[in-house]
Amino acid sequence: MNPKSSYSFSNKQLTALAKLSGGATITSASLSASVSRSTVCRWLNEPGFREQLTRERSEALNVIGRKLLQVGEAAVDTLSIVLQTSDNDAVRVRAAEAGLSLVLRFAELQDISERLAAVEARLTTAYGRSG
Repeated sequence: MNPKSSYSFSNKQLTALAKLSGGATITSASLSASVSRSTVCRWLNEPGFREQLTRERSEALNVIGRKLLQVGEAAVDTLSIVLQTSDNDAVRVRAAEAGLSLVLRFAELQDISERLAAVEARLTTAYGRSG
C-alpha cells in the first residue's frame, strides 16, 4: 500500500496497478493479475484504485523525466564541445538537439502538470471532492 493512500490493495490489485502504470492494456493487466477483464474495469471505477494508478503513473513519469534531464545535460555538453571544436559533427549535433528537444518538451509538460494540479486543488477546495 502506498503511504499516501488510505486504501488497502490485494496482491492481485497491486499486480494490475503495476502493469497498468507501466502502460499495459486492461486485458494484459487482468491476465497478469489472474482476474477477468471486467474485474480490472470495475477496479478502475473505484476512486482509491484510480488514485493509486494516477500516483504510480506520475512517479513513473517523474523517473523518466529525471533521466531525460540527465540526457539534457549531456546534450548541452555535446553541443558545447561541437560548437567549440566543430569538424562537421553533424550527427552528434542532431543527437544533442534531439536530447534538448525532449528536455524542453518535458519541462513544458511538467509546467502544465503543475498548473493543472493547482487548478484541481482549487476546484476541490471550492466545490468539494468529486468522484
